[in-house]
Amino acid sequence: MKKRIALKIFSIALVSFLTSGATAQWVQTNGPYGGEINSLSQMGTILFAATSSDGVYRSNDSGASWSQASNGLDNPYITSMAVIGNILFAGTNYEGVFRSTDSGKSWTPESNGLPPNMWVTELAASETRLVAVGYEGEGVFYSIDSGESWISTGFVPDGPVNPLVASKSRLFIGDMGASNSGLHQSTDGGATWSLAANGLPEAGYDVFALATSGTNIFAAIDSEIYLSTDFGASWRITGTNPGKTYLSSFALIGGTLYAGGYPSGFFSSTDSGASWMASNASLNTANSITTFLGIGTGILAGSAGNGVFRSTNEGITWTVSSKGLPTPAIISLVRIGTVLFAGTRRAGVFRSVDSGATWTTVNAGLTSSDIYSMAASGIDLFAATENGMSRSADSGATWVSANKGISQGLQILFFAQQGSNLFAGNGELYRSTDEGINWVRVDTGQPKLTVNAFAVLGADMFAGGEGGVYRSTDSGVSWSATKLSNPGTSTPQVDALAVIGTNLFAGSEDISSVFLTTDNGTNWSSASEGIVNYTPVLALASVGDDLIAGTAGSIFLSTDGAVHWSPVKSGMPDNLFTNTFSVLGVDASSALLFAGTTGSYIGKNNGLDASNGAGVWRRTLADMLSAGVTANGSTPTFEIQIYPNPASQSVSIESLEAGKRAEVLDILGREVLYGTVPASGALSLDISALPAGLYYVSDGLSRAKFVKQ
Repeated sequence: MKKRIALKIFSIALVSFLTSGATAQWVQTNGPYGGEINSLSQMGTILFAATSSDGVYRSNDSGASWSQASNGLDNPYITSMAVIGNILFAGTNYEGVFRSTDSGKSWTPESNGLPPNMWVTELAASETRLVAVGYEGEGVFYSIDSGESWISTGFVPDGPVNPLVASKSRLFIGDMGASNSGLHQSTDGGATWSLAANGLPEAGYDVFALATSGTNIFAAIDSEIYLSTDFGASWRITGTNPGKTYLSSFALIGGTLYAGGYPSGFFSSTDSGASWMASNASLNTANSITTFLGIGTGILAGSAGNGVFRSTNEGITWTVSSKGLPTPAIISLVRIGTVLFAGTRRAGVFRSVDSGATWTTVNAGLTSSDIYSMAASGIDLFAATENGMSRSADSGATWVSANKGISQGLQILFFAQQGSNLFAGNGELYRSTDEGINWVRVDTGQPKLTVNAFAVLGADMFAGGEGGVYRSTDSGVSWSATKLSNPGTSTPQVDALAVIGTNLFAGSEDISSVFLTTDNGTNWSSASEGIVNYTPVLALASVGDDLIAGTAGSIFLSTDGAVHWSPVKSGMPDNLFTNTFSVLGVDASSALLFAGTTGSYIGKNNGLDASNGAGVWRRTLADMLSAGVTANGSTPTFEIQIYPNPASQSVSIESLEAGKRAEVLDILGREVLYGTVPASGALSLDISALPAGLYYVSDGLSRAKFVKQ
C-alpha cells in the first residue's frame, strides 16, 4: 500500500452562474483567516500571537489586523511566548528558544544550555527570570541573562505541565498524570522544588491550569478551583472547575476569571469561581480557547484553529479579530447557489457570499473543528468531522448531528449523491433517502473500501481509493473492481474522480497521474501527457468539456479530454498542494474556479508548510484558456479561428501559418481529418462525415475546439 499524501479528501465540485470576478492569474482570496493560536503576548502597545503553522504575528492596532513577524524563525511552530522588558521570546517544537530585541522584526536562536532540539512546551517570565519547560523528560530550565544561557533546575515533571512565574524567585509548576503530580513550587528561583501545601491535596492530583494577577494565584485542580492570596503560602477552595477536568486556558483579568473548556467551550466567573457563566454564542468556534490576554479595556481570546476573538464588554460578546493571521489548510470546497463554503483542518467551516472577498466562521453546533469532507444537497450542507457528521439547513448558521444509523465512531471521509440518494462512508457505505436524517448501511457483506473519491456516471457509481476504482450498478449494495491498473506496479491509489459526458477520469499517485475509461471501467488508458510522472493528482473538476487537475505541486488544465495537459498555476507558490475544487459557472466564458490548498511541501518539519499558500485561490477559466494552453504545454504563436462554430458540413480554419499541417482530433486525441494550410491562410475542411460531438484543431503548437452538430 502506498503512503497516502496528507489531507487528500474528495470534494464534490458544483456549478452555477457568475458574471464577474475575472483574474489574470490565480489570486488568493481574502481569507479564511484563523490559524492555531498557542499564545498571546503584549509589549507596550504591540500584541504578538504565536501560531502553529506560520511563526509569530504582530498587531499594532489592538488586534484589528495582524502581520507576520517571523524573520529568522527557522521553525514555524511556536508553542509559547514570553516578554521581559523590550525582549520577546518564542518557544518552538524541537528547536529551542528564539529571542527578538526589535519587536519581532528579527529573531536569533538562544538555546545555550538547553537540550539539543528541545521541544519547549511552555515559557514564562518575571521581571528578570525566564523559565522554559521541555517535553516529556527534558526538564525545567531557567535563565537570568535574558535567554543567552540556560541552567537546569534538575526538576523533571512526569506529565504535562502548566508553569507560572509569580515573582522574581518564586516559581510554580503544575503537572498531571503521575503518582507524585501536583502543584510544585520553588522559592529560590528553581534551585529546589517541593509540593505546595497548606490547603492543597496530597500528591497525586492533577493541576489543569494556573492563573495569576498580583498576589492572587488560582489553580484548577481536579474538579475544584483553589485560590491563594499570598503568593502560594496558603490555599482554599473557592469554586468548581467549569470544565470538570482539563482546561485549555485560564486567566484572571480585571477581577474576572476566564476559562477555556476542552475540547471546546468558554466560561467566565466574577466571584472567584463560585459560579460560572457558560459558553457565549458570539464566541463562534468549534475549537478550544487556548489563551487569554487583557489589553486596556478589552480582552483577546486565541483559539486552536479559529484565530483570535475580541471582547470589549468583559466577555459578554465577542467579535472575530483575525485579519491577516494564517489561513487554515483547506480540505473541502462546496457551494449552495453562489454561496461558497470551505471546510478546513482545525478551523471548522467558513462561508463566503461574495466569491471569497470576505469569509465568516459558521461553526455553531459543530462538535469538532477538523473537517474531513463536505457536501451540499439542495439547501442542506453536510460536514464530516472526527466526531461524526453534522448537517445544516440554514447555510451553516447552525449545525445538528446527522449520524442516525451510522456506526458509532466512524469517521466519514466522503460524500456522494445519485438522484435523491445520499451516500457517505469510510470503509463502510451508508445511504440516506431522506436528506441525511436517517442512514442505512448498503455494503453489508462486501469488502471494505477505503475511499478517497466518488463519482456517478449514468446509473453507475464509482469509488476510488487505495484499491484503484470500484464500480456499483445497484446503488452501492455491491461493488466490483474495474480493470484500472498499471503494468509492472501495484494497483494505483486513486484520489480523485471526474466525469465528462460518458468518460470517467481518475487521478492517482501512480506514474500515470490520470487514467481514462470510456466504457464504464472495462478498459483504462493513461491520460497524463504534460503531467510529470509520479505527480499525485489530488483533485479533479470538469467545466463543460475542460478538465482541471490539482496536484501535489501544481494545477493543470486539459481542453482535449486529457489527451494533453498544460500547467496553469501562475500566481501560486511552488509545490503547492491543491486538494479540492469548486466551480461557479458552466462554460468557459462564465466559469470562476476556486482551488482549496493545504500549503507547500518544504522538505522539513514533516512536510506541509501551511504558511506558504494555504487557503482558497480564485481564477477564471477564460483567463487560463487565453493564457495560451497548448497541446505540448508551450505558448502558442497563433490563435486558431474556426468558422462556423458549431458547424455541420464544413469549417474554415484561419490564422494559421501557410504550409502548416492542421489536424482535426476527436475527444480522445485521435486524428480524424487533416489538411495543409494554403497560401491564403484559410483552410476549408469537409466535416460532414464526422459524428456529432466535440473536436479539436491543432497545428502541433496551438489548438482550438469546435462542435460538430
